[in-house]
Amino acid sequence: MPENVGLAAALTTIPNTRAQATAKAQSFYNYQWTATAEMISRACGDSLLPSYITGAGTYFEIPYCWGAFDEPGAYVLRINAPYNYTLGDAHGVVGVSWRGCTAGADCSGFIQQCWGIGPPKQDTETLLEWVTNAPGQSQNVGGTLYPGDMWRLPNTHVRLHYSYPGDGTGDYMYESSIDWGERVWFAFRPWADYPNYLWCLGNFLS
Repeated sequence: MPENVGLAAALTTIPNTRAQATAKAQSFYNYQWTATAEMISRACGDSLLPSYITGAGTYFEIPYCWGAFDEPGAYVLRINAPYNYTLGDAHGVVGVSWRGCTAGADCSGFIQQCWGIGPPKQDTETLLEWVTNAPGQSQNVGGTLYPGDMWRLPNTHVRLHYSYPGDGTGDYMYESSIDWGERVWFAFRPWADYPNYLWCLGNFLS
């Protein structure tokens, strides 16, 4: 199991409860929307259409979008007129911010929405303001994660914890990722998928 490193006081309380956070995550994973041929043909700089969007039709997951933090309702609003944003953006470039005409949510934007945190857009490092443990401390802390807590790979990626299986072999989690066809997904990941990830206990009201 990945290490829980350090204990520090959270600066801010997460607006949503744990139940609200996981319900929001499920809404990203199970939100029905429709892509048209015209939507798929759109371009926004060097953005890249997520690979799970293979043609016009109905889809059920919000796409990964570098630098964005649209919740499902906002995503559908932005991909339709008069905004006409592109469907996600799987072309993430470190140091490049949101391209300004793409819709969806990246990994930190997804957790930001699950936790009910408003603008501005958060990233994998600024989300530390809402957790009660952070890397860089010397004290190792035992324990476990609860629904809505966060796994964090420093400066790289974040996942939302949901539950542990009974056999202790890994973690059920939600994430917006370039895996799974570049979209929000719910899945089991074995501990082998968590090298160098840190526990981040959310400062939830309940």
